[in-house]
Formats: sequence, structure tokens, C-alpha cells
Amino acid sequence: MNLKGSVCIAAHNEAPTISAIIESCMQYDSPLVDEILICDSASTDNTAQVVEQFAERDSRIQLLTSELGKPNACNMLIERARNDALFFFDADVVLGENCIRNLAVTLESESYIAVAAKMMPYSAFVGKFPSIKELIGMPIGNNLLVGRGYAMRKSTIMEKMRTYRYNEIPTDVLHEDLWINALVSADEFTMCKEATVYYDIGTIADYAKSVARGNVAKEQLAKDHFEIYDNFLKEHFAQGSRLKRYIQKFGEIEGTADLMCSIVRFPLRKSILFAYRNIMKRHENKMRKELQEKGGHIVLSQSGRLDSTKKAFETNPQKRYQ
Repeated sequence: MNLKGSVCIAAHNEAPTISAIIESCMQYDSPLVDEILICDSASTDNTAQVVEQFAERDSRIQLLTSELGKPNACNMLIERARNDALFFFDADVVLGENCIRNLAVTLESESYIAVAAKMMPYSAFVGKFPSIKELIGMPIGNNLLVGRGYAMRKSTIMEKMRTYRYNEIPTDVLHEDLWINALVSADEFTMCKEATVYYDIGTIADYAKSVARGNVAKEQLAKDHFEIYDNFLKEHFAQGSRLKRYIQKFGEIEGTADLMCSIVRFPLRKSILFAYRNIMKRHENKMRKELQEKGGHIVLSQSGRLDSTKKAFETNPQKRYQ
């Protein structure tokens, strides 16, 4: 494999958690991981200092800075990356064995321009059965590109942006990975189930808040970027594409435990969303207001875990491994 790649990580106030993803990426040799770019998006903690300490140990690590907002950080990372293969990860995840290598193999050997990693909760990282909150939040496969872990071809993504008369990700967009996903057709995207990213689902309230964010993000895409949103609906939610996604998702179920989790998850998720429907409406209204006032620079469009869960890790950063 001759692929040279750039790891890209956007971070906002991730000092307690960012070490794990940096260490995961440092395990890969050059040229596969040719550089590790970390963009500090207006952090108010010592995220930058943590990154600088790692940069002293590995010359591939570069600290970048951007204005507040994950779209700003992503644009800076894309601009500064010197390779065509980009590996994007959230700042609070842990990579499974050979995650980057398997993403690279799929990206290089197939005609895909974007490849998602398989998302799993931290309980799977330590060999535990998922909790109720993890059953609710964990996906069955990745039928859409999600920022926790994916690879993409920079040149092709930029070419697609220019097709819609964009030179970068709009800085006011709420859900940057949804916007990128809207550029990619269903046949140009896949999930590599051999590439695993472990992440913290957070609390059930966090999950409801993230669903509210997704709802408002789709509204924004439809209102402010209709041409791209129309392509997104045609490519990923047309009847044929929908059927293909469900077939793919259930094809990714492995073993009896995985099957049982999948069966239990749907009624649990529906019940929780019903119970939290009024809270979600309040979140959505607040986000719409903040989006109108501040553009994409609101709390949920920054990288990493939601605030309530992040505070817990500030006092006990090793909690996720227990």
C-alpha cells in the first residue's frame, strides 16, 4: 500500500481526552500517517499545551488554530493537509486495532471517495455488554458519514464543492459532516467494518440533544443550501437507496449479541425520544435562535462530546476505560 495520509482532528476544550486519539495515531508509521494535524478551535482550556507536548515527541504532529466553530477548524485542516487521503477523527475517540490502515485499504482499493469507520461504544473497547444508554445511542452500521471517524479524498471532495460553487465548508453550517455527506453519492461512500472507532455516547439526555441538533441541521441545510440538500435526499433517501442502506446495515450485524442489541434498540430509542419530545423541542428552538444569532458557532457544532458528559471527564478522564 503506497497511500500517504494526513490525520485531521478538530478540538475544542478537549484537554482531558485528546491524548488517547493522538497516541492512537502515533502508533502508525509514515507514510501511511504522514502528518497529524490538530486544529484548536478557540479552546479556553489547555488543549493547545497538551498537543504541543506530544509535538515535542513526534515531528509529524502540528498544532493549528482557528476561530470558534468546527467548520472553521475543518476548513483549516483541509487547507493545510499536504496529502490527498484525509483521516478525520473526533478529539475524544479511541481507535480500534488497524483502524487507519483498514480505512486506507478500502479508500485505495475501491472507487470510494469517503469511507466511514464502524462506531462502537466504549463498553465494547473494554469487553463489556452495552448499557441501556449505549443501546439507545449506538448505530447499526454507518449509513451516513459521521465525524467520529472517516477517510476521504481531498481532491474529489473539493471538486464536488466547486460544482456547487463552494470553496470551503460554509462556516455557519451546524452539522459539518452532514454537509460533506450531502456532496457524496450513495455509490461513492461505504463503511469499513474492520475499522472501529470507540466513542462515548454520553447520557440519554445527551442523545436526545444530539438528535435535536440533527433535526435543526437538516432544516438549515434545506433552507440555506437547498441544492446540496436536494442531492442528499436523492442519493441517500430515495427508495432504492433506503432499501440498499437497510440491507447493508443488517448485513453488518455480527453474532447473536449484536442481533439482540439491534432488536432491542429500536423500541428503546422510540420510547426515549417520545419521553424527551418536549425537551427536544426546547433544544431545537434554542438552537434555531442561536443559529440565527451566531451562525454555526454554537455548542453542539464544536468537536467532541456534549458539554454535560465532558464535565464528568474533567474530574475523571479515565472513567471511560473502567
